[in-house]
Amino acid sequence: MLNRTISGLLSCLLGLLVQTAWALDDDTNQPAFLDADDMEIDFTKGVRIYRGNVVFTQGSMRLNCDKLVTYIDDDQALEEAICTGDPARFKQRLQNQDEDMRASALEITLNQKNDRLLLESQARIEQGGSIITGDKVNYDLATRKAKITGGDPGMQPDSGSDSQDSSRVRVIIQPRKKETG
Repeated sequence: MLNRTISGLLSCLLGLLVQTAWALDDDTNQPAFLDADDMEIDFTKGVRIYRGNVVFTQGSMRLNCDKLVTYIDDDQALEEAICTGDPARFKQRLQNQDEDMRASALEITLNQKNDRLLLESQARIEQGGSIITGDKVNYDLATRKAKITGGDPGMQPDSGSDSQDSSRVRVIIQPRKKETG
């Protein structure tokens, strides 16, 4: 019974993270829009820096942050994007899901070259009322594997944590809704 409970818990936990690779098929075929208060471009290094209420949207995906730094390769393809804020926020509708997946952290790094998503400092992922929190979430989009780690044991828990030790990973899984009828 305990093994079945642990297996179910891990399945739900990974289900939240695994689905980030299953975004709506149409998202990448949509135009991308980026708004910011100001922008700085270094064409020789392929670096673009957007500052002030940065909002990036493409299809169902939305990224909000205070500062976004992008690194573009010689073929004008995005290699890496680093989004920082207090916190930076990410939202996307996932394939075959009724609710958006939402993530936040003080820093969100998307490395398209290596197929990695990294949430650092006060990382939080939420979907359908289930929540994963930790100091760092390192997600490999290609293998669909994630590693979630806690933070410094000296960190203070936030006010909404029900006195949770913020140096540990926390998973909150909502019960499945029973079908009526």
